[in-house]
Amino acid sequence: MTSSGTQVAGGIGGANTRTQLLYPRGVHFDSASNSLIIANYGGHNVVRWILGATNWTLLAGRATGMPGSSATDLNYPMDVTLDSYGNLYVADT
Repeated sequence: MTSSGTQVAGGIGGANTRTQLLYPRGVHFDSASNSLIIANYGGHNVVRWILGATNWTLLAGRATGMPGSSATDLNYPMDVTLDSYGNLYVADT
């Protein structure tokens, strides 16, 4: 939501699709890309949502919303941040 109440990301309901989030937790604003980097807790992934876009793009984890145990999978990510070089850091359980 913007300060005027305009929705800028997400939708109504709890579906895990590219147009919605499922229990989003940590959010980081990336001014370089004018986007939100979101720890999509229930979706087991980290996504980028460019402000004004109608859907997100996957940065880490699986687009299917399923948790995993491999080195590239996420399991309930809690928070995200970017450093000054654009490296993504994820707090995962």
